[in-house]
Amino acid sequence: MPFAFYTGRSLVISVVIGPAGLLLVAIPLYKTFKDVRSWEDLQNAGANLYNGFKISALGNYQLAKIIFSYIASVRILNQEEFERKLVIKGSEVKVLEVRKLGLNHQVIEELRFLEGLNKEIEEQQIILYRLKEKLRGEISIAKFNEILQDLMEQAVGQFGEWSA
Repeated sequence: MPFAFYTGRSLVISVVIGPAGLLLVAIPLYKTFKDVRSWEDLQNAGANLYNGFKISALGNYQLAKIIFSYIASVRILNQEEFERKLVIKGSEVKVLEVRKLGLNHQVIEELRFLEGLNKEIEEQQIILYRLKEKLRGEISIAKFNEILQDLMEQAVGQFGEWSA
């Protein structure tokens, strides 16, 4: 233990057994015996003082039982209140868990719906790509036909010049 502990303890002991301690003990004794006018008053004051010391030394079991009963009952009431609140919170948690499961189910359904939409979009993109390729091919064929037509016209024109 630190040195300050021993110094403090010796200070407390010196106050209790020194002049200040005697003064603290003398004041209650003086108040107890100041109104003594007869031998009976002295006996009553002594008996009261003895009972006070006895209660201080041995304890007041009746009062201790009452206090203990009060503390125990307050503890039991607090424990029951805590358990009641715990049950309420537990039921609230269960409700929230059920709600969470419902929301998870909704999210899963929405994700499935989105997956379906993505597949449909991909299919439409494939169809669009094929149409573009087909259109490019048709344009190329049309362009080729135009070129052939021009060549035929030129050939016919040249053939006409050759035959004339």
